[in-house]
Amino acid sequence: MNSAQKQVVNLPCEVCGDAKPAPWRALRYPQYGYPGAFELCRCGGCGLVFNSPRLVPEALGQLYDHNYYIFAEPAADAFQRVAGLHHATVARLEAVAPARGPVLEVGSAKGYMLGLLKDRGWDVQGVELSSHAAAYAQSAFGVPVYNGTLESWVEQPGFVPRPLAYSTDVIEHVPSPRDFLRAMHRAIAEDGLLLIGTPNIASDGVEAYGADWLGFNPFHIWLFSRETLSRLLAQNGFEVLEAWTFGNAELGRYPAMSPAKRWLRDTAARSGLLNGLRRLRGGEAPPPSAEALAALRAETGRQLAAAGDWRDSVDGRHPRAAACRGDNLVILARRRPGALA
Repeated sequence: MNSAQKQVVNLPCEVCGDAKPAPWRALRYPQYGYPGAFELCRCGGCGLVFNSPRLVPEALGQLYDHNYYIFAEPAADAFQRVAGLHHATVARLEAVAPARGPVLEVGSAKGYMLGLLKDRGWDVQGVELSSHAAAYAQSAFGVPVYNGTLESWVEQPGFVPRPLAYSTDVIEHVPSPRDFLRAMHRAIAEDGLLLIGTPNIASDGVEAYGADWLGFNPFHIWLFSRETLSRLLAQNGFEVLEAWTFGNAELGRYPAMSPAKRWLRDTAARSGLLNGLRRLRGGEAPPPSAEALAALRAETGRQLAAAGDWRDSVDGRHPRAAACRGDNLVILARRRPGALA
């Protein structure tokens, strides 16, 4: 990859139509093999933050392939992560739509959330771009997963809109958030509900940690606030009902690194040595046995059943939650009737 493989994007802005973005931050990610500066711009009209110039799609795909080890996760860790995510997000969807009917997860990854929701009585459907992750979800959890984009799924023969949909940590990765939400509008039945989550660029962590904030990485090419995501949802057929953040009590940052260690890391990355070592050390963890997976799944299910209302937790009661100043933004929206123009 090289800097010539980049193109200017988001002119005009997908949210407000403004065509005068301003440079905001220039970050560097040699440890991921990212070429040159990862440039973030801020829209002058609405405040949307986005990466531009951006790697062309082919180069962006290579970046994901080159760093596949980042997305590897032992099953026990994945279940714990998804349990926490459920508590702060999907549990709210279950509370406002208690009837256990059809539910769609867009960006269903390896199916941990789908499996847990299936165990809780939901009729689940996943949409996942990674063929490896989709196949794992189907074999490990027995859940139906469409391998492809949301935009292509809604064009499939026999497609039926779902009354509920959930998607977290997806919209910041897609080529066009507007197209993604238009497809989501088609994917959800009239008056159905969407729960969507994404890193929150209005987090107090941005000011506190700067380039070390956990929401910054070269895979997050769009960064939303409550205002910008609410506006984009409204423009694409959704009525915002609620918004909150989690990751409020403890803001996230990458581990501190001394200048000497940072220099060694960056030098190793430029030589290609760092990624080679990581691939040897941190590749895909071997899958657990069927018995071990079933035990983890059952234990996590018990945790979900025993969990109280997240809004009564330390994180949920923190002032940042209602003010949407925590690290992870969540919006609950209703799909308005009618087709989009």
